Amino acid sequence: GPDLAEWRPAHKSGWTGCRKGIAVAVSEGRWYQLGDPVTAAEAAALDRLRALLPDSPTTAVWSNVTFRDGNGRASEIDVILLHRNGLYVIELKGWHGTIQGDQQNWRVTEPNGHIRHERDPFILTDGKAKRIATELKAALWDVKGKRPTLPFVRAVTLLHGQDSKVTLDAAASATTFALDGFNVKGVRSIRQLLDAPPDRAADDITGQRA
Repeated sequence: GPDLAEWRPAHKSGWTGCRKGIAVAVSEGRWYQLGDPVTAAEAAALDRLRALLPDSPTTAVWSNVTFRDGNGRASEIDVILLHRNGLYVIELKGWHGTIQGDQQNWRVTEPNGHIRHERDPFILTDGKAKRIATELKAALWDVKGKRPTLPFVRAVTLLHGQDSKVTLDAAASATTFALDGFNVKGVRSIRQLLDAPPDRAADDITGQRA
């Protein structure tokens, strides 16, 4: 199966800021913690996500990843999830209050009334997902010597701000989910994503492929 913690492609790219991944139990799957959570809220969200993942050998997670692509560009990624229905790059957002917006711009009204404007997190996360897909294809091509078949690397925003209320347009809602246990209202639960069938045959992660 994939071991992103030890992966070192032949060209100048790879996973940095870590040695061998620290295996943390995710039922019968694998959880590799490659760095420390930035905040206590992020740590709590990671713990909750770990508890939600199924007892399956087709599940593996890499958390708090620092990734450097072939151009030397470094990116930080909260979670990479290999699941039975695909490969996901997940951005955790613990924003509190009321969140409104579309696929470009979000308006966050905090419980104290303060308003701030944010870009849809999907925009940045999708760029990271595309770069990871490119690097994985190159690495597997080097190893196998033939064109690799990979699941589509999908970018996802996962909201965990306690008691947040979310109103997004259809495009933004399609890539935004709520982490169970934090009472986030207005978007689908991450369970719905985890339980969904694969969109494509290439996204179907069997035990052999994992």
